[in-house]
Amino acid sequence: MDGVILAAGAGTRLRPLTNAIPKVIVSVGPYPLAEHVLRGMASCGVDNIVFVTGFMARKVENYFGNGSIWDVSTSFVKQEEMKGTAHALSFAANLVASTPFFVSYGDIFLAAPENYGHFLEFHLKGGYDFSIMCNEVDDPSEGAAVYLNDGQVEKLIEKPPKGTSQTNLNKRGILLLDDRIFDLIEDIEPGPSGELYLTDAVALAIKRGLKVGGYVCSGFSSDVGTPDRLEEARRVYQENR
Repeated sequence: MDGVILAAGAGTRLRPLTNAIPKVIVSVGPYPLAEHVLRGMASCGVDNIVFVTGFMARKVENYFGNGSIWDVSTSFVKQEEMKGTAHALSFAANLVASTPFFVSYGDIFLAAPENYGHFLEFHLKGGYDFSIMCNEVDDPSEGAAVYLNDGQVEKLIEKPPKGTSQTNLNKRGILLLDDRIFDLIEDIEPGPSGELYLTDAVALAIKRGLKVGGYVCSGFSSDVGTPDRLEEARRVYQENR
């Protein structure tokens, strides 16, 4: 089974820590963030992992090497310009073949890594075309609001204005997709910042009638993008190790 880890970001909000290393190499407990993701994928059968790199790409390549330490094979492609998560994923189009394949942002930390396996089981049992992992928040304005009906995603809204969402579910940044996502990426329009959002590609899939599942993860989770979130993730790891 294939997996893609999006690891191109510079992690500017974590500076000065990320002046020397890319965000996905920042550690929570004994492992870098992207290694937590790799281990979660590997635990449920992923044996081929593509890293989409960018900022300090060589350091990501040097750390993960050929993947043999984790009994996986690794490859690396570089996103030269930061044009969004969907643009980043498009670089892996010719390197993934399994149906489905995992995709994760490289800065996601799940305190309960068994969520990876539960997510895959949910996707396969539900017969979904795509699935996204969700987490509960007070307000999904910083991410993407997810509207579910009996486990199926009815609507996705990227970065809705604060206080406007009628859901407390947020897209966590871990997905199960197949090769149809690449055609959808070609059909979406850039967002206000000029970037192509993976959320918009999945939203387009829903509009076109694909069945998209929404799995709500258990336990603590975080997209570790700020010093406060990093401190919280490290504390939770120590409490749960």
